[in-house]
Amino acid sequence: MFIKKNGNRTKATAGIDYQFLKLLSTAMNFQYSYIIPDDNKWGILEENNTWSGIIGLVKQEIADTGLSGLGIDLPRSQAVPFTVPYHYEQISFITRRSLERPKTFAMVYPFTLTVWMVLLFVLVVWTAVIYVMERVNGDMEGRKYLKFTSVFWYFFGSLVGKNVSETNLAHNHSAKPSKRKAEEVRQQILKKAKSSTEVPQAILASLFGGISEEVAGALPSTDSLAREIRRERDKDMEAHHYPLSRAELQIPEEFTKLNGENFLLHDSGLNENRILVFRTKKNLEALKESKTFFVDGTFSVCPLIFSQLYTLHGFNEDASLPSIFALLPNKTEETYKRLIRILQDLEPQIGIKLKTVMMDFEKAAINAFAEAFPHARISGCFFHFKQCIWSKIQSITGFQERYNNELNFQTNLKKLSAIAFLPVTEVIPVYEQLCDSEFSEDEFSPLLDYIDDTWIGRILRGNRRREPTFPLHIWNQNDNVKDCLERTNNSVEGWHNAFRLLVGSSHPTIWKIIEAFKKQQNVTEVKLVHYGRGNKKFQKKVYARVTKSLFHLVANYDSRDPLKFLSGIVHNFNY
Repeated sequence: MFIKKNGNRTKATAGIDYQFLKLLSTAMNFQYSYIIPDDNKWGILEENNTWSGIIGLVKQEIADTGLSGLGIDLPRSQAVPFTVPYHYEQISFITRRSLERPKTFAMVYPFTLTVWMVLLFVLVVWTAVIYVMERVNGDMEGRKYLKFTSVFWYFFGSLVGKNVSETNLAHNHSAKPSKRKAEEVRQQILKKAKSSTEVPQAILASLFGGISEEVAGALPSTDSLAREIRRERDKDMEAHHYPLSRAELQIPEEFTKLNGENFLLHDSGLNENRILVFRTKKNLEALKESKTFFVDGTFSVCPLIFSQLYTLHGFNEDASLPSIFALLPNKTEETYKRLIRILQDLEPQIGIKLKTVMMDFEKAAINAFAEAFPHARISGCFFHFKQCIWSKIQSITGFQERYNNELNFQTNLKKLSAIAFLPVTEVIPVYEQLCDSEFSEDEFSPLLDYIDDTWIGRILRGNRRREPTFPLHIWNQNDNVKDCLERTNNSVEGWHNAFRLLVGSSHPTIWKIIEAFKKQQNVTEVKLVHYGRGNKKFQKKVYARVTKSLFHLVANYDSRDPLKFLSGIVHNFNY
């Protein structure tokens, strides 16, 4: 969200959050205003046990809702409720915690008194209907009629989610064979949940084959079975204490080793700046030989007591493999520098052959890796570069609709990302030419201002340009294409998606994430053996075709008109 101050008034002018609040206020018919913390802090627990910043404003009821990109650790999550982080910057809405109400009547809280009265009325009427229908049913086969109370309690149990079995309802007749078979299938599912690492849907698919319609109908829903699988897997972890902070975390020896080898390579100690690094010596040796590092962080599968899971992938034999798992306390530049120093202490020759570090556009991480590996080129991921520009396009009223419906408008906007493939010395003159020919109208000013400030550099006196947030050489892809190097972090993004499925839940316990690290390590070691034998990973045909097309365009740049060159580039990617 972009905020503008006008005297004592504060106003939001653009951003996905601004659009969201506008839609929400229209739909729910309320008005709102913006305030900014006077202390310019996100939210810190002070020594006097009060909260500063946005969290403080919400807890003190000065603000009803907060919007922030701060990391969600355990103390913050206990202070105020957070929504699930969204968008590229992991933004969350925060609200005041609801007042505690007596648990005695917890069951009635979801609905108003009127709704409960209607439900009771429908329950009684429906019970009477079923009771009468059974009485007039001539095909009873010697069975006794159901009592009115039996029917009532059956439907009441269904209403509150406690299924009354057909056995009890039907006067304790023997269980149907289909129900017995369904229970056998259910037990097989739970047994496989303990012995395999497959995701719940894969387990269900493997055991559902060949069952009859009657058995399928007697089984719980697939969602219920998936929850049972996750609960069964979590039982083994419940015996271990769940720490409330990084300083409190004590790691049993069984979680520090894998196949008799040290797996927890570094633990910085019992404090709030704690860093944990997991991997084997074999991974460090493979990383030492790597010419390209892919680095990336994620929050969704990170335990709440840490700020992020940071992974470092080495690139060997045309494939990237996860080499380092690190649980970090925050996203500061100093923390990234500490992590790199830890890795260099573990393996002094790490990065000795390094030529490129591919990463997202996170300033703190870029600075840390650039300082630690001055001989290597820091390369920003093209996918995230164009996604940043696309996010800005979406935030401008009317632009997304025009992009979807006007082909020429779409092509011109894509050229703003295509400039990443120009030679570095050509970027600014061609960008200026593009702005003059296609973006001279005032409606494009917010978009061009963003690109100037973030990627190009705003014009100063004397036709000089201010240093942008991210220098040209960071996001330019020309050399990557000419040297046949990776242009994106997509292989790492794909790995993150697969790892999320392996973990099976958001924000798992520390014990569950370590077990997932171990399972992933077993997969990595098999792949290392395969690649050592010369089994290479082949590119997808689409990616290979795009790579070939981009190489041809870049190699022949001098013989083409610059704007026509950009037109050729845009056919090779989408926002």
